Amino acid sequence: MTNSELEPVALLARAAELDRLARSEEALQALEGCRDWPVPYNERGLVLRAEIMAVSDPIAALDELPEDASMFTTLRGRIGYFLASFRAYSVTRNARAAEKMLEMAAAQIPDEKAEYRHWLAYLRAYMQWQRREYDPASDDLSYALQSPDPALRVFALNLRAWMHAGEENFRLQMSDLHDCLTLYAQYGELCRIRSIAITLQTVAIAAWELYDVEAAAHVARLYEKFPWTPELQVYRFIVLRGLGWCAFLGGDRTNSQTLIEKCKWEGPSAAWRALAHEDCAYMAALDSDSAASRDNIKAAQAIASTVDWQTTRNEEHMALLSLAALLAPTDADDAKRYLSIYHQIQPHGLREAIDASYEPRRTRAYRNYAEGRVEQFHGNDRVAARMIEDAYKIFVKIGFVFRAALAAEALLALTGETRWFNAACTHAAAFPKSAIARRLGAN
Repeated sequence: MTNSELEPVALLARAAELDRLARSEEALQALEGCRDWPVPYNERGLVLRAEIMAVSDPIAALDELPEDASMFTTLRGRIGYFLASFRAYSVTRNARAAEKMLEMAAAQIPDEKAEYRHWLAYLRAYMQWQRREYDPASDDLSYALQSPDPALRVFALNLRAWMHAGEENFRLQMSDLHDCLTLYAQYGELCRIRSIAITLQTVAIAAWELYDVEAAAHVARLYEKFPWTPELQVYRFIVLRGLGWCAFLGGDRTNSQTLIEKCKWEGPSAAWRALAHEDCAYMAALDSDSAASRDNIKAAQAIASTVDWQTTRNEEHMALLSLAALLAPTDADDAKRYLSIYHQIQPHGLREAIDASYEPRRTRAYRNYAEGRVEQFHGNDRVAARMIEDAYKIFVKIGFVFRAALAAEALLALTGETRWFNAACTHAAAFPKSAIARRLGAN
């Protein structure tokens, strides 16, 4: 290797490691000028730059690459070109172009290149998931899970977990996510930190919804020593939020307040900070602290008024449903206004990896609960009961015990029927130290 090649080799290795550690800006800086490096390092640098850029700006990633793969002279370069293009097209939700890139990559790969075959199998399964064809036992996914690369096995386990979620089997989803974290404990120096951060956020939220104490404790242990970076701020926020709610349901009000207060100050955007204030308002209301609940609702409203909701691309738009449900008892008209804003958000503006953009039943249940509460305080009891009962049935089906308890309690207030009191007590018994369980006498 000549002296002129030593610097590109070192810069490529540094950029790849920075990318693995979710330090994208630094990685891109290391690749500055890579177009002028000697072959094959220029090709590898361009591919890596496009892969990094695709996460946040897929159009710029496509612009980074030559117009045609024939500009790349090496097999690795051409395969990388097609796979980087696939990634960018999939982020923009251009499924036809993404699948074409995958086919062209496959046509380049010799039979003996097994490492590429495993990645292709994973990417085919990923496209299947994007089409909402949920098959946790697919041949492609099973083959990807046999890869000797632990980083790819983490990706494949994560994908299988979301296949289970697509089938609304959240317990099996949690099992696969737990295995992801186990692989991270063994091969942390090889795993992509962003992928693990996504796993942590998913487990934290599922631990709250399913009230899985063991899963919450596992996340809490990893959270403290996890190498968080600024670009992982959203995932960190969601982990804190999930842990805060788990602590609240476990009766640890001090810890839950500390965690959610931290979310208020560290939220990655105004929309997320509004959601943190709404969490505090919910907890205060469940604790019968009407003054604190009222103050946090006002703060959430003030923050929400500054947000351009049409530009929100993750699940922070759920703050609109939460705020509507909180406001319904005191200002049903304003609550309805937030529902209207929610309905105006265009689903195609959401990120490709957020399954809520496909309107899964859990999202319908969140919406119906909020809309039912608003209808309730507009005096439309029959409509409200129908919507909240629909939400309740979904929450029960998917095992979201806290949400089921809230919906049953709302139905009790609407109907006065004993069956809803019994249902609320049954669900609240899953978290006997919580404020809602104490109020119902379910502990």
